[in-house]
Amino acid sequence: MAVAAPGTTGRSSTLLLKTALLLPFRSEAGFLVPLGGGRVTPLLLSPLQMSASADCSVTDPSSPPSHSPEPRKSHCTTVCAVPPASATAVWGALTRARRELRDPGFYRWPPHANLLYPFLELNSMKKRNGGEDEEPLFDQNTLDSLSKAAAKCQPFEVAINEFGTFGGKGRGVLWAYPRSNAPGPTYEYESKEGESEVAFCNPAEPMIQLQSYLENEFPTCTEQRKQRRFHPHMTLSHYSSIEDASKAMEQIEAWWEPITYMQSEVYVLRRVGDVGQFEIAATVHLGRGEDAIQVHDPPIRFPGMPDTEEEWVHEERMKLKARRRNSSWKNRSRRRGGGRYGT
Repeated sequence: MAVAAPGTTGRSSTLLLKTALLLPFRSEAGFLVPLGGGRVTPLLLSPLQMSASADCSVTDPSSPPSHSPEPRKSHCTTVCAVPPASATAVWGALTRARRELRDPGFYRWPPHANLLYPFLELNSMKKRNGGEDEEPLFDQNTLDSLSKAAAKCQPFEVAINEFGTFGGKGRGVLWAYPRSNAPGPTYEYESKEGESEVAFCNPAEPMIQLQSYLENEFPTCTEQRKQRRFHPHMTLSHYSSIEDASKAMEQIEAWWEPITYMQSEVYVLRRVGDVGQFEIAATVHLGRGEDAIQVHDPPIRFPGMPDTEEEWVHEERMKLKARRRNSSWKNRSRRRGGGRYGT
């Protein structure tokens, strides 16, 4: 079924797509870009087509062949801020909260704030399964770009004493705000869809600046910006509605004590497959020069992470997957009935 772009009919959208396919093109950020110049055409895909598959790749049925020089992104890799292992009080508080809130990501994710996610697919995901010629985990261009971004940001203090929610009728997320100290005013943000999503971010905060430096080096990794702004957050748990998330926030606020730590490094994490745990593929030290990056090949675990996925975590993760799957099918059904691409 052809799905129309905003402001077009289904027929005209299909014609644009067919016309673009007659020309040499590349796929970039959801658009078909003719190599010889010309009109940029929307590449319209369903949520299921654009979601991460079991092998973690961000799939696009119309993407160029594998020999394309453009790197692929993966939901199995991320650049993120994680409290250091030495911040045991921080890890203890966040782990207690996530366990109490039955976080579906308790085994898969450390307590973290994504900076670039999804991130570029690592070489180990392409080869290394029985291959004779193994590639390094990272190509040099990626390491150079990470170093360049990290060199612009000095280590900074992070305080966690504020919480927020976002979502709607069929989805709720409770998160902690990792405020990185910096002078200046804060701003509030409310989602375009009218959902209850509010951030208290100051654009001058070091973590927000660091994310901007990283995105400048990796301009295809823009998913963490909403309405042109980056809102750092550490997810504590997922719920079936924003009302449930709000009740959970009251539960945590009843016992939470302010905690702080120093963010002197960020990490490139990767997991393997649907049941894998995110491990450290590279440690990226802030404010350094040539020796900013330590590659871990093979990747290593955070000391505070569980060795196995407990039964309750698996159950909650399966419930979350089912809700996301149902939401995707509902969205597809609405678009079939309306004949227009929903925004």
